[in-house]
Amino acid sequence: MKLMKYLLALAFLFCVTPSVSHAAGNGTIQYLASGSSALFIELGRAAAALPDTLDPGTGLHCYWTKNDPNKIIIEVGNDRGAIWIAWGPGPGGTCTNPLPPYNIYAEMSLDSVIGNRCFFMVDAGGAGCVLEFFASQPNPPGTSPSLLGAAYTDAPFLPADVINTLNGARMQEAATDIRPEDAKFAVARMLTVCGQPFTRNAYIQTSYQTYGLGYGNQSTQHTGTPVQSFTNLGTQFSVYDFNISGYDPITSVALGSRANWAATVVGAQPIVVVVSPNDGAAGRLASSNDIIFSTLSEYFLGGYGRTSDLTGDELNEHAVTALIPEPQSGTYNVFEYSVPNSNEFKTSQDINNCNGIYVNENPLHDPSANGAAPGAFRVRALGTDQVTAALKAATTDTIGYFFWSAGNAEGFTPATGKYLTVNGVDPLLDSYGMSGGVAYNPGELPHAGNVAPHPPLTAVTFKNLNQGDYAIWSALRIVSVSPVPAGVTNLVAAAQTINATANDFVPLSSLQVWKSHFNISSLSILNNNNGNTVNPATPGDLCPGSAGEGGGEVGGMTISIHGNKDFCTDFATPIGINDKNQ
Repeated sequence: MKLMKYLLALAFLFCVTPSVSHAAGNGTIQYLASGSSALFIELGRAAAALPDTLDPGTGLHCYWTKNDPNKIIIEVGNDRGAIWIAWGPGPGGTCTNPLPPYNIYAEMSLDSVIGNRCFFMVDAGGAGCVLEFFASQPNPPGTSPSLLGAAYTDAPFLPADVINTLNGARMQEAATDIRPEDAKFAVARMLTVCGQPFTRNAYIQTSYQTYGLGYGNQSTQHTGTPVQSFTNLGTQFSVYDFNISGYDPITSVALGSRANWAATVVGAQPIVVVVSPNDGAAGRLASSNDIIFSTLSEYFLGGYGRTSDLTGDELNEHAVTALIPEPQSGTYNVFEYSVPNSNEFKTSQDINNCNGIYVNENPLHDPSANGAAPGAFRVRALGTDQVTAALKAATTDTIGYFFWSAGNAEGFTPATGKYLTVNGVDPLLDSYGMSGGVAYNPGELPHAGNVAPHPPLTAVTFKNLNQGDYAIWSALRIVSVSPVPAGVTNLVAAAQTINATANDFVPLSSLQVWKSHFNISSLSILNNNNGNTVNPATPGDLCPGSAGEGGGEVGGMTISIHGNKDFCTDFATPIGINDKNQ
């Protein structure tokens, strides 16, 4: 594939006009990112609440969203995704006619690895992953209802000057639920020969290896076969290599300012395991409330394919479909190394998907239970929106997972989705069906406006995550150049304000746990330390005197922030507790 496929293109309708090669509008881009679908709605809502996106004449904020593959194509090697754009009216302007100076924020929902790659990549011309508009109409209409949720109303049109400002602009940030080191490992694993051992952690090199996934191709070393969706046929995400230091692996051009990067923490968020349908039929997965690690792992590696493997009800047995995101998704990687590919199980959601040195089924649609359970499959879904859509539409027993947020859970009803505790631990409430002494329907996904027994968002406390008892979680971050731009700082602060009512994540101000970091020797990535910037208001809250985070983190050991700080002090080390569970 040509390097031009690094471009991110938005095509409105099917009649396109040539785009310009650089930003020519009058707005000021404060934030332009691609990446995690887990962060897409949260950061969009934060941007839609910023003071500089408010039109004082109407009292409304200026924002616009789109996710229509027939009218808009976001292309990174033929990738498609959703986008939100927020902007200010400027002095004397309006949402429909902004006047300079005014600010713009925008983000595209792809996945964490693509977001990191779009931030770090440098093309032969010294630029990188850019946003290109091809518009047949100057003011394309927004989405109804807004992608930000039922409580949001998009601006009716996207102003031409906003388009002109964004057109040709380089991606400035990455929204990600895994660190750049882990994103680099994820794409390297995809490009590695299928089934070839690939060392992940230097602490126990001889016993902890994962295996290549075989998405590389014969003609190019650093580009791969796009990973395809089964739940939404025709959609795919590209596979390109990138580096987080030194030189771009495809163009050999120095990373320049991107080599001096920062990862700003937004908060910490759990992955929830959801089963559907919950229609009361005998033997459904939803007749259970809890799933243990080994059973959860087996469903996603294809070892189990029957509802009775969880429920024990052999008289009312159904086939199970397991929804598996793409291997470069942050959601996939956090789940992968927390459950099936943890040190306990050492397997993978993509096990037995090799055809020689290359990937076998693409899209993944592989029979579970060795084909002995007709209708039982593990199938590929790209991004959170495809996973949640498949769960909501399921008429046969289906299990999937996604990062919790009020936005990601929106649209679920008690009949279309029930979350399970994992190893008896609830990721959201104080305990299953109980928060603050109030009883709720066990497993019902919380929503704004609910009243008992239906759980409201205020019932979400993340108590067990913050105590270190729930294992499947990650910090959410924005990767940017260093020093961190004001646009990123403002957006993170706004997300904390939105979170006060949405309960999307554990805020930095109350976060008590962290993930221990580790070496990734196969990529010469070292664990510098466990970081010292969890909470910007209290630098040194992990290791006084440390130089910042470094190394892999996904699936790492959950540690106490305060305990790690004491360890650094007691043993006079800036590194902190090494990861001993990998």
